Amino acid sequence: RTRQALGGLLSELVSAGAGRKAPLSRLSLTPSRQPMMTAPAARAGGVALGAITIGLVLLVLVLLPPAALAGRGSPWTMSGMDFSVPSSYTNTQPSGVSCAGAAKCVAVGSDFESSDNQFTAVAGLWQGESWGEMSLPETFGIDLFSVSCPASGFCLAVGRTEFQGDDSSPVAELWQNGVWTVEQPLPSPSGGSANFFGVSCSSVTDCMAVGVQQAGSSTIPFAEQWSPGSWTVTAMPATGVELNAVSCPSSNWCSAVGGTTQGDYERPLAERWDGSQWTVQRVPGPPILKDNENTWETGLHSVSCVSASACAAVGTAGAVVQWNGRKWTLGYGQGGNQVSFTGVSCATVSDCSAVGSGTHGPVIESKSGSRWRQERQALGPKATLTDVALQPGGGAIAVGYRTTTSVIYPVGERRR
Repeated sequence: RTRQALGGLLSELVSAGAGRKAPLSRLSLTPSRQPMMTAPAARAGGVALGAITIGLVLLVLVLLPPAALAGRGSPWTMSGMDFSVPSSYTNTQPSGVSCAGAAKCVAVGSDFESSDNQFTAVAGLWQGESWGEMSLPETFGIDLFSVSCPASGFCLAVGRTEFQGDDSSPVAELWQNGVWTVEQPLPSPSGGSANFFGVSCSSVTDCMAVGVQQAGSSTIPFAEQWSPGSWTVTAMPATGVELNAVSCPSSNWCSAVGGTTQGDYERPLAERWDGSQWTVQRVPGPPILKDNENTWETGLHSVSCVSASACAAVGTAGAVVQWNGRKWTLGYGQGGNQVSFTGVSCATVSDCSAVGSGTHGPVIESKSGSRWRQERQALGPKATLTDVALQPGGGAIAVGYRTTTSVIYPVGERRR
């Protein structure tokens, strides 16, 4: 999982830093003032001016990269998006965000202390114009990956707890009536290490968490269903599978996505919950990309379903796969295979936003109708976006982190 791998590299990122890229220059296409002309002359002058303007536009299209022009003028901003975390935290990464309304969103993640290789859980509350720090009942040794908020004032966050090399175990914390409490999941059936990577709640009485467990040398998918006060393990087929995310539009239907190992590479995979059992689904994936030094895996990192017949899942190599109730279909974002998506959120089948990272920094793409397009984001090239949540009324919140030479700190963007 991308998020988990990044955690292990934090200390290297902090020490290495990153070079700042020069800001993109802008060209003005405002025509100069013209003297008053007669009608025929004006028409001739208009044609000439139009030709010149078209020529300038074409010149801009040639000189500037497509990603720089895509989504110009989109309303993403960093205004009011500063997170509140303790001053001692220097490597803080939000991993997940969920919104139950325009003025109520919750983000979760962790701070990583490289000196003792230890995580500390963090959470923040969006209240319409700013983020506020939230007090969690248990934080030390906890890494939170995902959160789901099906109603205002109710959220379930999941992740793992791990203490300096010990086997990890799944962890969950519930926010209700303004207070966080621990909702301890059942141990993994294998008895080995286990992590929750994703969670989705169809209501305040039904949630599904997914992840991975270790059984000897085998990696096995892992899922538990939550109802108030209790957890139930739901058996999942297949081995060699890691599930990264889940989306449940109802209590009797969920889609979980991730990757399965085929030979030396990871390929995309999905499993479907019908209320009583999980079924493995075939998912087409992009070709495995190679260069002189790397092989790029093609698993799926996030999924969002608005119904049992409409889901969008995203992953590496720019992959965007759509579920129509019968099969998954492979597509790509506008950024192509240079983008690795980490989060997606859909309000309808034709209204989605996805975030991730590309060659030149953070990426936001939105789907309107059937096409994806890149939007102009406000963060610089040193930032990484990890998740996004759409809000009622067309707004959206995206979260991530920014790397400097000395710290990694949480950041976000908003679309009103």
